[in-house]
Amino acid sequence: MLKAVEIERLPTKVIREITSPAHGLVLIDCRLARAEDDEEPPPIALHWRTGDWSKPPLDIALDEDTGRFQSLQLALQDETIERKMLSDVEPATLASETGIPVFERTLWSDDDRYVDENLQPIPSWEGQSNLLVVFGSSPVQITRACLVDASLTFLFNEQDEVTGFRLNQITQEEKRIIRFATLVK
Repeated sequence: MLKAVEIERLPTKVIREITSPAHGLVLIDCRLARAEDDEEPPPIALHWRTGDWSKPPLDIALDEDTGRFQSLQLALQDETIERKMLSDVEPATLASETGIPVFERTLWSDDDRYVDENLQPIPSWEGQSNLLVVFGSSPVQITRACLVDASLTFLFNEQDEVTGFRLNQITQEEKRIIRFATLVK
């Protein structure tokens, strides 16, 4: 499991893009914004992926040198997103630390940038404007939250393992796009 080692207290902005390239498929991409004057290429990424491989897996990318979160990508495909209790607590009730999570890099070998786990991401609507995604079977234990910025929160268990994330303040337009993940039969 992907494990946080610290939360860097850095001001940051997350760029969130939610698109639907085809009916029944929605791609969610969240990445840290880069400074406008940053001419350096982005750092090489380590990838932690999870899913059942019947569709593209959830992919969380980390800076190879520091373990700092860089981005996450999630594909919603042919699924219905309902309001259901997925965790042992309401994530919205947790006090959140603010910053960028930094993860252990011990899962990766020197010659492989990918670690794959077989935990199915499960999405659920939380409240009117949040999309909660947890990994594995519910109820998932959540004891800590890390607010990266107003649009993204990571969720952790007692062992500091990432157990999910929440997309905060989903707009009406983003909700409309997410509805394309459901195939109408």
